[in-house]
Amino acid sequence: MQLITEPHRLHNTLGNRHIAMIAIGGTIGTGLFLGSGMVVQQAGPAVILSYLGIGLVLVLIMRMLGRLAAEQPDPGSYTTYAARRFGPWAGVMTSYVAVYSGVILIALECSAIGMIMNDFAPALPVWAWSFLALITLGGLNLLPVRAFAEIEYWMAIIKVIAVVVFLLVGAAAIFGWLPQYQSPGLTNWADFAPAGWLPVLLTGVTVLFSYMGTENVATVAAEATDPHKAIARAIRSVVTRIVIFYVGSTIIVITIIPSSSESLTGGAYPAVFNALQMPVLAGAIQIVVATSILSLANSSLYTTSRLLYAAAVRREMPARLAVVSRSGAPRWAAGAIAIAAGLCLLLNFLLPAADVISLLISVTGAGGVLTYSVISLTYLRSRTHSQTGKWMAWVVLAILAAVALALAVDPASRLPLILTIVAAAACALFGAVIQRRIKNQAAPTQTGNPDPELDASLPKATV
Repeated sequence: MQLITEPHRLHNTLGNRHIAMIAIGGTIGTGLFLGSGMVVQQAGPAVILSYLGIGLVLVLIMRMLGRLAAEQPDPGSYTTYAARRFGPWAGVMTSYVAVYSGVILIALECSAIGMIMNDFAPALPVWAWSFLALITLGGLNLLPVRAFAEIEYWMAIIKVIAVVVFLLVGAAAIFGWLPQYQSPGLTNWADFAPAGWLPVLLTGVTVLFSYMGTENVATVAAEATDPHKAIARAIRSVVTRIVIFYVGSTIIVITIIPSSSESLTGGAYPAVFNALQMPVLAGAIQIVVATSILSLANSSLYTTSRLLYAAAVRREMPARLAVVSRSGAPRWAAGAIAIAAGLCLLLNFLLPAADVISLLISVTGAGGVLTYSVISLTYLRSRTHSQTGKWMAWVVLAILAAVALALAVDPASRLPLILTIVAAAACALFGAVIQRRIKNQAAPTQTGNPDPELDASLPKATV
């Protein structure tokens, strides 16, 4: 492999349909198909308030992110915007925490795939299926960007169709249009918060985890043929669809399945189809769920590798990670993410798969609280001379503070929260060291950019 040193950027080749589906693919997965049943069990029908409250956070976050991205689209998205507003230390902290959360998310999705596939083919253990999934993801992310986007588009289409079918069948069951099923009406909503209100707050981290990934639409749109138009269009369409999918699915699950039902442990969608006496759909949905989770992990590896690449471009990480192949893929960054996710998968040797998934969801959700807080603070900093839209940031920060407080109160989630805080503090300290180094090495660049850490002309090797 011969390396040629020359400036080489990511390619702007993605169409609007690719961007929308990659963004949806990066959000609909374990959180919807597996996590929704878990939170309904924990909080009862009151969990719908958690979905609506965090859904409001999502809408406001995307509005703020859209305004930041409209100023200058960048594959580093919110990590680059934080670096611009607060300095390189903030970019380092946000990038490292985002990569940390992304790696854990990929490992989580691969572990979930391993559990599902082990049910169909128990001859291979969960860890083997998990590593096979990760190897597949690595191969897909080495493809030319356009080819990768086309594959992800059709994988995302499958999960969207599955969700739409679930919503239609569930609505028909609720309204009594299925002859083999007697609708329970609102019976299952009677005991609205059977375990009290603290579990409702605690489910906020799982719900937040479920919505996570939507913010990466700005990362994807940076590789669009027309980034400025793509970002605005994608944010409007993607957020609406995701909130409808999650809230609609949860309403159907709550109405059809009692929150105390053990069937929810194996996933909300199969539980509903079994309750509706549709075993064929219940079996088929498991294959769709596996495909959907693979799509989410695929999208996560794509976006996380771009964040890593952007950090390397800003000189916050080793320059080697800014290597871009002739086909437009940051191969070194993607390889580093895949290797790190593989190390996380080693947990499958030490703990039961269900415990691994529960732990990783908590850690990733805590990371989401930090990520969304940084986006809000960055937006506030960008509006120093204007009061327009500042209320959005304060609302989001208030809701996130409530979720963080609930995490701190619950012993089961306290450790993931502490790990995230320690990781963020260590990354911020490391960022301060990087910032000092950048200032010491500051010199005029070929492009004349007065801020070397923001100059995108860093020499990179082309494979």
